[in-house]
Amino acid sequence: MLFNKLAESKFVNVGVPLICLVVGGSFGVSLLVDERIRLRDARQTVDEDTLPSAKHKSRQFSLAEELNRLRDHIDLNSYENKPVPRPENWEEYVLPGTAESEDRKQ
Repeated sequence: MLFNKLAESKFVNVGVPLICLVVGGSFGVSLLVDERIRLRDARQTVDEDTLPSAKHKSRQFSLAEELNRLRDHIDLNSYENKPVPRPENWEEYVLPGTAESEDRKQ
């Protein structure tokens, strides 16, 4: 009698299988992701001594030294400001009410 009522219940026929599917699916996905992470970590394990970047020590960074290096490399006295060439139909792209559109009217 109780079994017949439970068998006719929508929750038992639809809800319980859905809940089992969601819980089982999340468990299965977590196993797959854990295995993927474990394999990725195993591939990335490298000896620190064999790395080429570990063989040479990087020098201490100094902002003042970097500024001096850039000043020596760049010649600011021969700097020339060059305008960027505009496309042929640039007037189509000027928004009304901007400074460029006001200059065109005058």
